[in-house]
Amino acid sequence: MSQILFILILVICFFCCGQFYFVLRALKIDINKEPKGIDFTPPVSILKPLRDIDPELYENLLAFCQLDYPSYEIIFCFKDSSDPAFEIVNRLKKENYDIPIKIVVDPKFYGFNPKVDNLVAGLNVCENDLILISDGDIRPHRSYLKEIVPFFKDPKVGLVNNLIKGDGNLSFGAIFENLHLNIFIIGAVCLTKYAFGHPAVIGKSMLLKKSDLEKIGGILAFKDYLAEDYLIGRKLQKMGKKVIISNRMITTINHSRPFPKFWNRHLRWAKIRSRLHVPAYFSELLLNPIFFSLIFLFTSFFSKSAFHLFLIVVIFKTVLDAAQGKMVNRKINILTYLFVPLKDLLFVIIWATPFFKREVSWRKQKLRIKRQTELVSID
Repeated sequence: MSQILFILILVICFFCCGQFYFVLRALKIDINKEPKGIDFTPPVSILKPLRDIDPELYENLLAFCQLDYPSYEIIFCFKDSSDPAFEIVNRLKKENYDIPIKIVVDPKFYGFNPKVDNLVAGLNVCENDLILISDGDIRPHRSYLKEIVPFFKDPKVGLVNNLIKGDGNLSFGAIFENLHLNIFIIGAVCLTKYAFGHPAVIGKSMLLKKSDLEKIGGILAFKDYLAEDYLIGRKLQKMGKKVIISNRMITTINHSRPFPKFWNRHLRWAKIRSRLHVPAYFSELLLNPIFFSLIFLFTSFFSKSAFHLFLIVVIFKTVLDAAQGKMVNRKINILTYLFVPLKDLLFVIIWATPFFKREVSWRKQKLRIKRQTELVSID
């Protein structure tokens, strides 16, 4: 048993090095191969489904009003005008007269997925075929649209997604959120993209055509599915369209994110992944050598050699993650990566939770997750 565990730990360390290589390839090599089409700037409708206040929401939304792009509109979608984010958007609209801004309030219930439920009214009023769906905690750089829109010069492209990096370490929740985004999530996206040719769509930034969305049933086809982003990508692929993962990173702001919000978000994400592809979900453990080295330590009854192996693996994984994390976001304090061992062990608990609990609480709704992340109420 000990020999098997030792070999497994070596194999897992090799996989971690492979993931690091694919992130390096994405950020240092292939990023220069992405299309540049200053002459291709069709109008874009940006849809922002908002509910409650994300960290630094005003600054995030203001960045969308300052994009270096000739023609776009922003549509803010709400379920209720009493939402705390509503006043922030009203202020933003008064301060930015040059950008067409629409505010849509629609209290009607369409489905259990709160994001999709919020998007319906916005899609009904958008004026352009090219639409960008983006979350409230995203803060783009000025060239954001100019970098991703040119992909659509190819008529076979159906959706463009971005690599997402986390920023802001003012709380324990933010620290763990950024560690997971900048290491595991980006690593997993690059690994599936390059090793398996399978783009993993993350809904924080999705550029697609409204006409293509309507061909796969419209946004209402995904109203009762938690992983609407992943399923939209799959449906477009089945229609013969390309799903592109742009290596240009955009930032999600996590300043002062409370630990419970971090915990609940990633519990929800784990439940999503476990219901979409079981073999891929089990393979996630192959990126956690610290966990297996701890098991090796226990099964070896804390022998000196097992303890040395555990320390070596902890140092190896921490240094490797710090190197990747600094490559993704240089602003993160190097001391943050001292939390890598604790983060990896916490995520074993999060990883195991979907096998015991399939319910999810999301924006005051209690729901059960079925196959393909279909949602049913348990109230």
